[in-house]
Amino acid sequence: MRAGKRRRFLTGPPANVKPTSQAADPRVAEALEWPGRLALGHGWDYEVWTGADPGYLGNVRFLAGCRRSWLVPAACGDAVLALWRPGDTFSSLACRAVRACPPGGAGPAVLRLLWEQRLAADLHRPLGGDGGLEVPVDDLARFPLHAGASVVYDGQTWDVAELAPPGLLLERPGELRRVSISHLLSAPGMRLGDAGESSAGGGLLAGLDSGGLAEVRDRAAHVREACTGYRSGSPELALPGEPRPEYGPGTSLVQRYCAKAAELGVGERTIRPWAAELEASGPEWLVDARRLRRRAPEGGADARRRETARAVLAEHAEESTPTRGLVLARITARLEAEHGPGAVPVPGRTSALALLREISRGTSAFGGAKARREIAGRPPAPYGRLPATRPGEYLLLDTTRLDVLAMDPVTLRWVQAELTSRWTCMTGASPDCG
Repeated sequence: MRAGKRRRFLTGPPANVKPTSQAADPRVAEALEWPGRLALGHGWDYEVWTGADPGYLGNVRFLAGCRRSWLVPAACGDAVLALWRPGDTFSSLACRAVRACPPGGAGPAVLRLLWEQRLAADLHRPLGGDGGLEVPVDDLARFPLHAGASVVYDGQTWDVAELAPPGLLLERPGELRRVSISHLLSAPGMRLGDAGESSAGGGLLAGLDSGGLAEVRDRAAHVREACTGYRSGSPELALPGEPRPEYGPGTSLVQRYCAKAAELGVGERTIRPWAAELEASGPEWLVDARRLRRRAPEGGADARRRETARAVLAEHAEESTPTRGLVLARITARLEAEHGPGAVPVPGRTSALALLREISRGTSAFGGAKARREIAGRPPAPYGRLPATRPGEYLLLDTTRLDVLAMDPVTLRWVQAELTSRWTCMTGASPDCG
């Protein structure tokens, strides 16, 4: 090697690239297999790449049509992003942004925000009116984390009780949980906002099942059709046959309200509040209140049955995974032994299973044994930072796998080397350094 030249070593597993049509050929498959055996014999990973998802590539090509900045004014994109709310779909945001953009510019503005990654969507699914939109989690300027903020995480609404980077403490009635900020911001379905918005808005949608979400989206589509003539809310995303005659350009808003009321079998006074709520607060306020009137499964259960159920589940933490029927039988038998037959009311099987499901939530009581034992072994207090009072009192360890092979002197086999470092919790310096 000549002086002054440095040889660059590429890291990463070796890969073979072939189109899907050729990879299915037995001769090509055989030719791709022997390099894999050779790589695995040297302790390397090996990959055969046949291309990205066609649907994903199609969506990227479609979004590329809005990549030119002169197509969508920057002020229009900023105005559309300011109207985004948790739970928005493509059509709901485009419908709300009609007034903030020039005629026909709401849909392209949303596509432009997706191209700039200021909005995020699942590009592995066809882009459409019902596709969900999210703000990237690293946009902390729009949603700052602070003590007292509300967060919709893991399907529940939490309050930020303590912010201590790199982690934070989440609190909800009767429960505390400490998570890292990076894990929280990358969690699926995570939402941020002020206390009123998260607890009453994103939390409502997060608590609905698939049937409830479909009902809300269908109701929002009806309201958008009554307001604009299009179920998506935008002429750019018109469905076949839209607009229908009763919602066409020549009809007034009152006539469209009356037509929609007759179609849904409700009064015209019902459509008006729906339209106002959809425009002002987004689709989350169209949730049917009857879906939220759910009594807690523990509400009507006897306190002795609840405590006995927790005790029986705790006894199975280190044992093999039980069945729900076995746990219910042991709960009933223990209550009869301690309080006498018939002293504690025995609920029906459906109510008993609902109570058991609520008490065992988050414990993996009927799931994997390894996860159940790890959860049972957690400390009763939430994880926190160690208050070091002197250097060297607490040491932090970190291990990183290196792209270096070394020979094991015992087995005489090539193994991957690892680099382990340690530093003090108080000063952040390595104790091995002078």
